Amino acid sequence: MIISFHLPKYILLLQKSGINQSRIDAKIHSIKEQKVSYLFYLPKNTTCIEDSIALLSDLHSIPLSAVEKIDKSPKIFTLSQVGFYLFLSKLSIHFCRFHENVER
Repeated sequence: MIISFHLPKYILLLQKSGINQSRIDAKIHSIKEQKVSYLFYLPKNTTCIEDSIALLSDLHSIPLSAVEKIDKSPKIFTLSQVGFYLFLSKLSIHFCRFHENVER
């Protein structure tokens, strides 16, 4: 399971941390352009109330019984084919850690 939360809450967290607004704006711009490898940006659409980000570095396992309950609930949204491949690419980059320059 991947943890996600609304982007305005993240912005508020950064502001409360004392980070200046120009750095926050630059960070949010990078997130929206999918340049931050450990975050996946989900823009606002008809089913989501606000822009959201998924934390690829904060994964949790859940028991199969919980997945079976989730499977019976209605979908909140589905990624487009482009969105799916972008998510898959970012997840692969995150877990393969290409940026560490380690030959595997």
